[in-house]
Amino acid sequence: MTDPGLPAAGDIVQVLAGVADFVRRRFAGDYAVDPESGFDPELNRAVLMPVARALYQGWFRVRMRGLENVPSAGPALVSGDLHALWLYIVAPVVGAAIGGLAYQFVRGEHPKPASGTPTAEAETG
Repeated sequence: MTDPGLPAAGDIVQVLAGVADFVRRRFAGDYAVDPESGFDPELNRAVLMPVARALYQGWFRVRMRGLENVPSAGPALVSGDLHALWLYIVAPVVGAAIGGLAYQFVRGEHPKPASGTPTAEAETG
């Protein structure tokens, strides 16, 4: 008895042959890449899209509902829940400031005082 959920042996052999051919062409450098963008359509079709599709359908279990309400042409607002929009604007700025201060602290660098500003040495001497 064979399990109907398992692929046939011929299908497995065909998939393995395709994978072997793909790897062979990669090592030989026999594949086309767009010189301007670096986009590789074969890698996208054979590797990236199947992984993304498996995650999309199996792991995240995305379901489409209400697609008839989306306009077929023109702009559309994907999410109307913008209560945390400020966080996406403020967080990168605060993170960059904290990162800059941490970098100066780790490197032992301290900002130099502006010219014309009295220093402790000038006041004592």
